[in-house]
Amino acid sequence: MGLLYAVFFFVGTTALFGVQFLDRLFLFITPTKYWPDYKYLRNVRNRTMYIFTAIQLSVLAFICIFKAVPDLNLLFPVVIVLLGTGRYLLGFILPSREIELMDNPIPQKLYPECVKRMKGESMLYQKNKTP
Repeated sequence: MGLLYAVFFFVGTTALFGVQFLDRLFLFITPTKYWPDYKYLRNVRNRTMYIFTAIQLSVLAFICIFKAVPDLNLLFPVVIVLLGTGRYLLGFILPSREIELMDNPIPQKLYPECVKRMKGESMLYQKNKTP
């Protein structure tokens, strides 16, 4: 059983590298001079990145605390729905373009290929569009 826990721990910790949320958490303690060259760092203001990361960290803490209280476990699906609503409302607080750059589900390596593919599909749709 101990070996199984060790394997799961290893897989979990190796999966954490490259997660954008953790990268941004490490940027809190890293001097700006030593920041890596990520696309969202070039196009997003530092203040916006700090606010967005702080909001994500507070939501993570809220979910952990909420899940730890046994009496509130039945309301957990409601909290998840409220998180989606909160993500929508976040667009009114922070610039939508910057949020999209930080919270993009497409990996940075594949981003140019996906944009080309999406543009090609939209062009195809426009060519075959009937009046």
